[in-house]
Amino acid sequence: MIQLQVDIPKRSILIHCHQPNGDRGVNRIDVTNPAYDPLAYPLLFPHGDPGWNMHMQQSHSSKSLSLRQYYKYHMMDRSQQSYHPDNPMDPDFNVLHHAGNV
Repeated sequence: MIQLQVDIPKRSILIHCHQPNGDRGVNRIDVTNPAYDPLAYPLLFPHGDPGWNMHMQQSHSSKSLSLRQYYKYHMMDRSQQSYHPDNPMDPDFNVLHHAGNV
């Protein structure tokens, strides 16, 4: 019996690529890649905006921004701020709070 040990993070996405010349390959996108969020949650990131990465910094500081802080900011309810349904690109619009039963 042969056992292969592959060190893949618990949360990762494998993308099977097909090149025009016929070559094939596999790319692994893990949680530290900014492409992970839009690939894993397309309904929450419909425009493919990049998500969290390890090099993000807190605004007005040189401290790094943790994954928890990033999601905490994006899950914050900003319903007291003005929102107009004709402007879905409003930076304060939070799809989590307007999605209903998805």
